[in-house]
Amino acid sequence: MDTYKVDDSAKHVKIDVKVGSTGSAETRVYLDTITADNRICESDDNSNGNIPATKAGINRKLFLRTLIVNTSLNFSNIPDSAVKDAIKMTHIIYTLDGGPQGEKPFNNLDAIVNDSDISSVEITKRIEFV
Repeated sequence: MDTYKVDDSAKHVKIDVKVGSTGSAETRVYLDTITADNRICESDDNSNGNIPATKAGINRKLFLRTLIVNTSLNFSNIPDSAVKDAIKMTHIIYTLDGGPQGEKPFNNLDAIVNDSDISSVEITKRIEFV
């Protein structure tokens, strides 16, 4: 799991998500668990899963908590024979800023990919605040 350093300040940590995919995408960001109560933000309709810089929380309150970013991809608009390649070509950049490390980008290379149904794929990225 990737990590992002936080400190004892009251400064906000922000997250920015950029999705590149041939499928349509929706992204949701949670703190600790994937529940409606823990949802921080979600992508707007027609944003293709992108989330502009959004407050995730305050440095000192994020220590040892986990940010969970879940992106749902829908590939029903492309032929089944092309879906596996489309999944491989999908890239997501998660950028955190506001902690002592400053701006730090992460990618989806180590994210958990659930592609049991190839027309609807879930990519989940976890980042622990340390």
